[in-house]
Amino acid sequence: MDSQLIIFFDFETNGFAGSSVLEAALIKCRVSTDGEAMPLHVFHRYYHAAEPFNLRAFQVHGLSPDRIECYRRDQAAEYACFFKNDDDLSQFAYGCNRWVAHNIQFDAGFLPFPATHQFCTMKENTSILKLPRRNNQGYKYPTLKETALFYGLSYDESLAHSGIYDAALARDIFLAMLRQNHEGALHYLSGS
Repeated sequence: MDSQLIIFFDFETNGFAGSSVLEAALIKCRVSTDGEAMPLHVFHRYYHAAEPFNLRAFQVHGLSPDRIECYRRDQAAEYACFFKNDDDLSQFAYGCNRWVAHNIQFDAGFLPFPATHQFCTMKENTSILKLPRRNNQGYKYPTLKETALFYGLSYDESLAHSGIYDAALARDIFLAMLRQNHEGALHYLSGS
């Protein structure tokens, strides 16, 4: 059975493009076409913002400077205080050129290197879930919650927007797509 190394990931940030990464959550797995994944390594870290605290971003993910510091203490963090100064991610990603995320266009923009082979669980499921836009013209991008529930996965509101939870959910969605023989997911996994 074919298998590939894939990194499933999510970043919680202090805003949009150009802002600081506050939480980096990446799960490296060996994934087979039958929808099974063997977890190999997890990269999960918290960082401080280089720019002023963004209240709107905080309202999404709840990562205040104090909470970040608490998480760093819990991890006994011996890594960089700022994501842009952490060179360990390149070592973690070495040898893996396949990247999966929900809304990968957003998350990949924060990587310090190009993510060569990308798969977006959000865009790939837009025409499957067929959720109408408010103006009824076309379909909207499904949220992580909507996509997870569509595939029969549980969704815990209290864990939503935690980077590691969202990365694991993107992984589980991708695996469910493989088990349902989703053409795009199978092609992505078997492609070179």
